[in-house]
Amino acid sequence: HVLLKSLNNDARYCYFVGVKASGLGYQWSRSPYFLKTRNTKSKTFEFLSYGDMGLGGFGEGTIRNIVNKTIVDRVSFVLHGGDIGYGDDQNVLFSKCGLSRLDNGPSAYEKVYDIFMSKIEPLASTVPYMVIPGNHE
Repeated sequence: HVLLKSLNNDARYCYFVGVKASGLGYQWSRSPYFLKTRNTKSKTFEFLSYGDMGLGGFGEGTIRNIVNKTIVDRVSFVLHGGDIGYGDDQNVLFSKCGLSRLDNGPSAYEKVYDIFMSKIEPLASTVPYMVIPGNHE
């Protein structure tokens, strides 16, 4: 956890995400992430809210639209109302996610979530992203 104090409004800040891996030293994110603070004196703001977004079907188009730079620059935060990537639907998603039948089992959830999180990374790394668990988690 990190607490950032005295940030300037409407400013961009660069940060890296890292983890200490056993025997490997630190592993850092591929590229810097940016945090843009919003003007807190304004009484209005925009946010993005959605739920039930999987990797297949309409989910792909929705993901493309929400990671659009014009949306990322406008919203103050994202509220994702559950059913994150439909991790429990991995049997349906094998061909859409590039999973093989050998990936079935408990680790399939993780693979589906990894793919989903990679796709939304351009948005989730730049604005606060709050998730509410749904019935597929």
